[in-house]
Amino acid sequence: MGTDEDKKEIKIGALLDATAKKRVIELLREFAYVFSWSYKDMSGLDPEVVEHRLPLKPECPPVKQK
Repeated sequence: MGTDEDKKEIKIGALLDATAKKRVIELLREFAYVFSWSYKDMSGLDPEVVEHRLPLKPECPPVKQK
């Protein structure tokens, strides 16, 4: 979905038959304006809802792993 410059990836189940897959794609294209593709698209969303934080103990410094 999207444009050549701004592609939007959608994954549709591989087990759907061709007719159902076609109908799902048509539905998604018709209502593409409903979906948010990034946090920027969700104006007014509280960052507390979307930010992930890890509670770390001060005496246990984080360790970077490969």
